[in-house]
Amino acid sequence: MRQAIFVCLLLPSVILQSVAQRPVRPAKSWLHAALLDRVGVVVRARLDSDEILPLHEIQVTRFKVLETFKGAARDHVLVGAAGARGGAFKDLDKILFLKPLKSGSIHELVDVVDLTPRDEIVVPKTLRAYFRIAAEKLPAMRARSLFNLSLTNVETRSVFATRVAYNELLRLADEASFLFKVEHLDQIQRCRETAPRASRPTLTRLSRKISRLLGAHLMGAEEAFPPGPARAELRTAISQFRRMQAPENRVSMMDSMAAAAKSRLRRFCEGAMLDESPVVRTRAAWYLGEFGAERSLAALTRDLSGSTGDELSARIEAIGKTGLADGLQPVLVFLGAESSVDAVLLAIARIGGIDASNVLERVERTLVGRPGEEERLRRIRYYRSESFAPAEAKRRRDAKKAWL
Repeated sequence: MRQAIFVCLLLPSVILQSVAQRPVRPAKSWLHAALLDRVGVVVRARLDSDEILPLHEIQVTRFKVLETFKGAARDHVLVGAAGARGGAFKDLDKILFLKPLKSGSIHELVDVVDLTPRDEIVVPKTLRAYFRIAAEKLPAMRARSLFNLSLTNVETRSVFATRVAYNELLRLADEASFLFKVEHLDQIQRCRETAPRASRPTLTRLSRKISRLLGAHLMGAEEAFPPGPARAELRTAISQFRRMQAPENRVSMMDSMAAAAKSRLRRFCEGAMLDESPVVRTRAAWYLGEFGAERSLAALTRDLSGSTGDELSARIEAIGKTGLADGLQPVLVFLGAESSVDAVLLAIARIGGIDASNVLERVERTLVGRPGEEERLRRIRYYRSESFAPAEAKRRRDAKKAWL
């Protein structure tokens, strides 16, 4: 154990730059880069009327301005071709993001936020804060103000405010990582159940990025070894792993650690399933499948619906290798996906039991006589034969022996 882990600690120091030690970059906020810098006028307004300009016969929508966030103050604005976006929910105030046209009197609608009860307080307050923070000259102060604002907004139910907050925190994780603490990760993860559905993929990315940044997903992994030199060296190796920027370097180090620690690396690999890189998650899933630990099922099924490609196939294969009946329903969701159907069928066969057998039987019946499905049919019939169970039992014994 000591020699193998010591070797992986000799990787070049150039790849070990800690994200926590990067200086704060004087970059713009996410919202400015994504939207605010693209428009010349931002106002809170209420729909007034539709009218036709007499000289040009252009239909425009007149909005009564209630508050101006950006641009010259005015009583009203004219928006050309506002369409359904600008004219919907006529009884609601709106935040209009506008680009002045050449004439200066008519504006193009770039984006709009309808101020529903969930938005009517938090969205205007957020915009005021963004323009105030943008005037701050010190990058570190600007970053901390955006960080505090974003942490407040992740707790809201506003789709606009939460989407901006998640993306702002993603940017800050790269540019001002010193701001993040473990309690912030806990706060963000608690918001998952109440987060708008459209924002959940971004929230998952954010949680993974912060987890890797803090090493929170790997805490306690070294406790697989009793106190002593082996545990200390594994702790050092994990610290090195956290500081590696390139995913392929993290994968290489995981391979070195697995060669030394064997199945005792299970908790580490479960934590690595929260890595921000799908390449790292794919490799971690493969090891969990090799270890075959039933306790790993929760880590393998977490955010399974958001997985694609090699990562999805590796997770499904690993779920099958655990042999747990509780893994059947999560993999059945992907039975209709052509890219993963073969991995799903093998996982079902490995899980076994009456329910799994019934699924394989139904799939076999649907494939009989279908052109191009002969090879898949042969595999399914093998899975249902008396030969498969002994072969699978032998595979599990051999894997357990190899990873002890």
